[in-house]
Amino acid sequence: MTIAAVTCVRDEADVIEEWIAHHLALGIQRIHIFDNMSEDATRTKIEAIARQAPEVTVQSWNPPVEPQKAAYAAGLEIMRTEGAEWCAFLDADEFIGNGRAGDTGAEAGESFATFLERHEEHSAIGLNWALFGSSGHIARPEGLLQEAFLRRAEDGFAVQRHIKSVVRPQHAKGVYHAHGFAIASPYYNARGEEIVWRTEEYGAPVVPFAYTESAPCLDGWRVNHYFCRWRGRWEEKVRLSRLRDVFWRSEQDWLHHDRNEVYDASALRWTPADRAMLERLEIEVASPT
Repeated sequence: MTIAAVTCVRDEADVIEEWIAHHLALGIQRIHIFDNMSEDATRTKIEAIARQAPEVTVQSWNPPVEPQKAAYAAGLEIMRTEGAEWCAFLDADEFIGNGRAGDTGAEAGESFATFLERHEEHSAIGLNWALFGSSGHIARPEGLLQEAFLRRAEDGFAVQRHIKSVVRPQHAKGVYHAHGFAIASPYYNARGEEIVWRTEEYGAPVVPFAYTESAPCLDGWRVNHYFCRWRGRWEEKVRLSRLRDVFWRSEQDWLHHDRNEVYDASALRWTPADRAMLERLEIEVASPT
C-alpha cells in the first residue's frame, strides 16, 4: 500500500524539514511539494532532502488564482497517475498524529498504515484539527516544533471541527477547496463514523465539506495544527504580507486562534522517530531547552 502526501508551501523554512521527516517517519512513502514562490530557505532545504530521499519531490508553483486549491488538484492527478492508494493533503503547519499516543488503548501503538487498513472500505477520511497555540513563546524555541508547542485549544473549540483530507486518489473526482474533495461516497472520521457536514455557524454559511456537525474527533488519529507558532513569527508574517500587498492574517486571527487551555504532549511519541529521520537526512536539530 503506497501512502502519499501533498503540500503547497510558501516561506516555511522554519518547519519544512521537520514536516517532511515526520511524515516519512510516520510511514508515508511519497511526498510532493509545490513551492509557491518562497523567498526564504524553504526551497533549498527541500532540495537538500530530495537528494537524500528521492521519494520527496518539489516543483515551482505560481498559478494566477487559488494556489493551494490548484496545487491539490495537480497533486491529486500526480498521485492518481503514480497509483498511490491513499494521499493526505496538508499544509506545512499540519502534522498527522494520534491524540491517544500516551494511552495504552487499542489505538496507542497503531501505525498510520494500520489505521488506513481499517478504512479499506472507505474512499475519504476527514481528520479533525487539534489546534495548538503559541504556548507563550515570543521567539522561536529550540528543538522541534512538536516538542516546543504542547498546549492546544479545549476539545470543544469550534475551529477544530475543520478537517483535512486523506483520500484515495483513484476515487476522487476533483477538489472543492483546501479541506474537501469531490468523492462519490461519504467521508468518514477517524472513528469510522460517516461525517455529517455543518453548513452554518453563528447564522452564517460555512464552506461545505470542511466543517463537521459532530464534535471534533481528537482522541485518535487527527491533524495537529500549529497555526500560531511563536509571536515574533506571526508579527513578521503580517509585516511581510503588507509589504507584498498580499492578505495573510490579522491580529484578530491571532487572538482567536492562540488557544492554550489543554496541555497535550501526545506528539512527543513521534519525536524520537522524527529526530532519527532527520539524522538520516543529514539535518541537525538542536535539543529542546
